[in-house]
Amino acid sequence: QYLQSAGGGHKDIYQRQLAWQRRKEDAIESRRLELEKEKEMDCTFRPMTSHRNDSLLGELGGLSSSGMLNEEGVVRRLYGYGVEQKKQRQSQLRERLNQEIRRICTFKPQVNPSGRRDPTPVRSRYLDITPRKNVSMEESQLMREEKELLQCTFKPRVNKPSSDMQVAKEYLSEPAWLRLSRPRPVSPQVSVDSSADTTKDREGRPRPASAPKSRPNTSVSSESSFDAFLERQEQFVRKMELHMEQKRQEACPSHTRSLLSERSKRLIDKKRKKDPAMAGSFLDRLEAMVEKRERAHKERQSKAEEEHSFKPKINRVSRELRGRSWHEMSYGDMTRQGEAQLTVRRDVEYRNTSLYTYRPQLNALPGVESRLKISSDPLNYLARVEHEQRRAQQEQSRTAQELREKELEECTFQPLIHEAPEFVKRIAQTHKRKKMVEAMRKQASIENVHPDWNSSVAVEEKKKVTVGVRRANSFA
Repeated sequence: QYLQSAGGGHKDIYQRQLAWQRRKEDAIESRRLELEKEKEMDCTFRPMTSHRNDSLLGELGGLSSSGMLNEEGVVRRLYGYGVEQKKQRQSQLRERLNQEIRRICTFKPQVNPSGRRDPTPVRSRYLDITPRKNVSMEESQLMREEKELLQCTFKPRVNKPSSDMQVAKEYLSEPAWLRLSRPRPVSPQVSVDSSADTTKDREGRPRPASAPKSRPNTSVSSESSFDAFLERQEQFVRKMELHMEQKRQEACPSHTRSLLSERSKRLIDKKRKKDPAMAGSFLDRLEAMVEKRERAHKERQSKAEEEHSFKPKINRVSRELRGRSWHEMSYGDMTRQGEAQLTVRRDVEYRNTSLYTYRPQLNALPGVESRLKISSDPLNYLARVEHEQRRAQQEQSRTAQELREKELEECTFQPLIHEAPEFVKRIAQTHKRKKMVEAMRKQASIENVHPDWNSSVAVEEKKKVTVGVRRANSFA
C-alpha cells in the first residue's frame, strides 16, 4: 500500500527502473564513443588509398566514389580492425594461460550434477536406502585376511629338492595344508623286550612334532640300520671329496703348451748348438744363466783391478788417528769453510786498498740531511714516519677545510642563531667535560698498558696526559 500511494503501484516502479537502466546504458555508450574519439584523435596516421573509378565501384556494389573514399569511414574501418586484432590477441593469450594452468593443475574433482534430468542428481544421502551386506563373520575374516595379504608382495625363492632326495620329494608331493593337518601316526614297538606299561603309554600317545617321521612297517634291527647309516655316510664323504677335486681342477686351469713355429724351432736349435748348456730343461737353463752372470761379474772385477793399479800406503800414525765425529764433519767443516772465505775476502780487500789509493772528500752542506736517517739515527725511524703521517693528515684536513670554506662563500644565507639559556649551556659544558675525562682516562690506560718504546719522543705527550688526568680528577 505504501508503494502504491507513493509511486502509483508496481508498474510505475518497474517503468522508472527501465528508464533508469536505459539512461545508464546510454551514458555508458556515450562515454565509450567519447573514449574512441579521443583515441582516434591520438591516431594521426592517415593511410593513402588508391583512386578507384566509377566502373570498379559499380562492379563492387554500385557505390559512389565519394562514399567509398570517405576519410572518416576508412579511419573507422582501420580502427575497428585494430580493435578486433587486439581482442584476438587477448583471447589467444587467455587461452594459452588456461592451457598452462590446466597443464600444471592436473587435479579434476568429481562434482555431482545438479540438474533434474541428470542421471545422478544431487540429493540428501540420509534419504537413500543403505543395502545391508549379508556377509558372515567367517567370510568377513577371509576378506580381511586377503586385504592384508595384498600388502605382502615378498615371494621367497625355495630351492627344489635334487634327484637323489627321494624322501623329500615324496614329502613335498602332498599339499602343505593336508600334510600339516594330518595327525602323527602312533609309534610302533621297536624292541620285543620292552615293558608292557611303556608299550601302552606309547600306543596311546602321539609323536611330538620335533620327532622324525616314523616308519611302522619296517622291521629292521638296530645293527643293520647303523651299518646302513655308516655306508651312507661313507658314500656322502666320497661324493664330497670327488666334488672338491673337480672344483680344485676347475680353479687351476691347465696351460696347454704353445706350438712353436718353424723359425722359432730353428732359433732354438741354433742357440743349443752355440751353447750346449741351454739344451736342458728350464731349471738347467736358469742355472746356466746364473753361472754365466757370475762369471761375467768376476771378469769385470779382474779387469777393474788390472786397470786401477794405484794402492795408497798409510803409515802407522795415520792408522792410529781417531775418526771424525758427525759434529766435526758437519759444523766443523762449515766453520773452516767460513774462516777460509773470510781470509780470502780480507786478502782481496787489502789488495784493493793497496791498489786504489784515492780517497774522496765529501762536502757537508748546511741544512741538507738524509730523510730516512737510517745510518745516523736508526732507532727513531718509526717515530719520524708517524710524525710525517700526522703532518700529512693535518695538511690534508686543512686543505679540505679551505675548500669547504670556498664552497660556503657561495651560500649567502646566514641563519640567525639565538643564544641558548644558561641551564642548557651548563648541561653542554658538563657533557663536554665528561667526554674529555673519558678520553683522557682511556688514553692514560693505553699509555700504562703499552709503554712507549722510545722515551725521548713521548716525554711531552706523557706530560700532557698527566696534566689531563689531574684535571679530570679535579673535575670529578
